This record gives sequence, C-alpha cells and structure tokens, in this order.
Amino acid sequence: MLEGVALSQILLGHAEGVEIRHLSLGGLPEAAANQVLAVRTQAMTGTYVAPYLLMIAARRFPTSGGFVITPAIMLGMTVNATSPGADLALTTQDGTGFTFIPRHLSPVSGQAGGGLEVGREKWLISAHYSAMLAENWHAQSIQANFKMTFYPSYVICPVVASFALRRVGWGCNLWRMDFSPPYMTSKMEAHQRAAGQLDIALADKAGQTRLTRFYQQGCLKARRVGHGDTPELVAMNISGGIAGGDSISMAFELGENAKAVFTTQAAERIYRSLGDPAYVSTKLFAASGASLAYLPQETILFDGFSLDRSLEIDLSEGATFIGVESLVFGRLAMGEVVQRGLLRDKINIRCNGRLIWRDVATVKGHIFSCLNLPGVGGAARVAASLFAVGQGFSEMMPQLRQRLEGHVAGVSSHGGIVFVRLLAEDTITLRLAVMAALSTFGRKTLPRVWLS
Repeated sequence: MLEGVALSQILLGHAEGVEIRHLSLGGLPEAAANQVLAVRTQAMTGTYVAPYLLMIAARRFPTSGGFVITPAIMLGMTVNATSPGADLALTTQDGTGFTFIPRHLSPVSGQAGGGLEVGREKWLISAHYSAMLAENWHAQSIQANFKMTFYPSYVICPVVASFALRRVGWGCNLWRMDFSPPYMTSKMEAHQRAAGQLDIALADKAGQTRLTRFYQQGCLKARRVGHGDTPELVAMNISGGIAGGDSISMAFELGENAKAVFTTQAAERIYRSLGDPAYVSTKLFAASGASLAYLPQETILFDGFSLDRSLEIDLSEGATFIGVESLVFGRLAMGEVVQRGLLRDKINIRCNGRLIWRDVATVKGHIFSCLNLPGVGGAARVAASLFAVGQGFSEMMPQLRQRLEGHVAGVSSHGGIVFVRLLAEDTITLRLAVMAALSTFGRKTLPRVWLS
C-alpha cells in the first residue's frame, strides 16, 4: 500500500505557477534526491528508494465547484504497466485515467536499479534517477487540452493538503488543479517576503563623528558600537537570512572628515530560492577627508540560491575607503555542497562622479563543478574581494604581496585603486588573509563584532 500522494513533490519541487498544457511539461527545476525522498513508501528493496510520493490518481468525488482529488491511499487503482521503463498508466475507480511517461531514462551501467520498476503496490526509482525527475518527465492526460496548475512553491505534507480540480472555461476541456492546504485562504504564490532598508548619515562635529540621519525599516536594524573617534555601525537582519524575492537596501553617507566602520552582526545567509532572486543593494558615499571601512561578515550561499547583489561606492576627492566582500559556498562545517545556484554580483566605484572601477561577476548553473576548475576556484569554497582607495595605497603593493605570501591571492592596482582577490578552503584561512591585507592599509584588527 502507498502512504500518500503528492505528485508536485516529485515534478515541481519548489516551482511556482508551472502549467501542464497540451500534454507536455517543461521549465521545471532540477530535483535533488533529498527533496524527493523526504518520505518513503513501505516497499524498500536493495538500492531502490521510493519517492515522496507517486501519482496523482485517486478517488474522485463530485462537488459543486468541480471535483476534489484526495491525497488518500488509492483504492481501486489499476496499474496498466509492469515492465521497467514502460509508460505508467493509472486508472481510478471511476474510470478517470492519467498517463505518466518517463523519457530519456537509460540504464546506468553497473548500477542496480538502472531503470524504473513498476508494479501494483510499488513504483520505485533509484537514487540516481530521483535527481533527474524534473528534467526527464512528461505528464499527460487522456483528455485533450488538459491544463494543470500546481501550487505550492514549497513542500507541504500531503496529509494536510488537498487537490482541487476545477474547470477553467466553459465549452472546452480546460481544467485547473490547485494544490493548497485547507488552512490557507489565498493561493500559495503570494509568499511572505522580507524587505528592509537602512539610510544612515554621519558627519564630523568638533572632531567627533555624529549621527545626522538614521532611518531603519522592515527587517533591517542598525546599532552603533563604541564611542571613540571611529564608531562602528552594525547592521542586523532580524529575518534570520535572505530568501528568494527578499529585498534589502542599505545606504551609508559620511560627511567631510568623518570616520566610521560599517559591518554586520553575523554572516548573512542566502537560502535556496523558490524562483525569484534575492535583491541586495548597498550604496556608500564618503565626502572629502572622510574615512570609511566597509567590512561586512561573510555571505553564506546555500544550495539553490539566487542572488542579485550590487555595491555602489561614491567617493569625493581625498576620501579614504577600504572594503571587503566575502562569499562562502555552503556551510563548510556541515559538509554542505552548493550544487546549483545563480549569483549576479556588481561592484562600481566612482570618484567625483566618474566611474573608475567596475567588477561584475555572474555565476550560474553547476556551481560545484565550476569551483573545482583550476582557473576558477581550484576546489576553494570561500572567496573574497578586497578593494582600497586612498592616498599612497598604490605604493603599498610590495608590502601587500609580502603579507599575503602563503595565501591564494591576486593583487592589482589601477587608477588609484588596489584590488585583491582571495581564495581559501575555509573561513578561518580567509579571515587570516583579510586581516593581513587590512593591516597593510592601517587596520590592525577586524571589527569588534567579528570577534564575538
């Protein structure tokens, strides 16, 4: 017997608004094995594992709004295929039929369970193929012009969910299938998203840097640490991380001769996206004679992340700036591997309104394979970009290279900007390299919050 039904868990994963139209299904994300295999059926043999769950056929009950297909154990179901790799035709008790056609599933040499095993009580798919489901399936109905829309965009236990099949229009055989839990009143594409904004300005008042503007909104908060001549501003994201569709905006302005350090309370986390990218925008301005250090903690990228990030730096003549941006691909201590993701990263530096530096990076697709390439990451899992603008910084290149000996680093200088790219196997090694580089430009320690 089967323990439940949730076709969307297998085919869609976290996709939103995907439609099955004219007997075909496309545009689905790749399904990872750990997403598909959250729950198993009772039948387990050898290397076979049963996906969570199986098919979309069940008893059908008439209602005033159309039909309801329940996620209960299917009674009276007939499986009309028994050979590995064959089409799986399902017939419910009242005669409604669905056919699910596996395609491009060739046996794996030397691997047990190299195909599909279909039977009346089990439909078991090897772990190798469970990761290919989203790319290798067509779904079709015996009705022409059959249309299905699936919700949600995230996994929901089928025990608390229901399938509702309703007619889309009259005079045609177009239907819509909504997947939503009974305790929700709206469709599940309306996800709750986090939005936050910081807008802070500081100015020099009688030799002391003072706040002149402070605005915080949404999930972003900021606190000032220390009362010396160089205060530290600590940004905090109280949402606990950034997911797809979230929007984060920060702006920091330093007046003439003001000094400040901007950092973050903790490493930022970019979680797996359900489709939309997360947007992070940071704008920094330093007037003449100002000294700004932009030293946020690392950004940790989770598998399946999608991040669109921009950093705009606008400096007046005579301003001093030091900045670091660090990326960590997965939680290394937990052995996580970032297989797929999308990163759009842009850094623009202007002096007196003139663009003097642009660094644009786009990484997408198979992140893990890309990082392993000798010309990209060489198996590194942590990367950082450090840039410094200030009088005499370009002359410090020999000292900088000497202090970075033993680290994987590239150093260059152009137009008054010193740029450093760092690679490391872990965050501890990266921080040692960052500290060595910062000390060259007069910073002896990391921000206090980094050490807590």
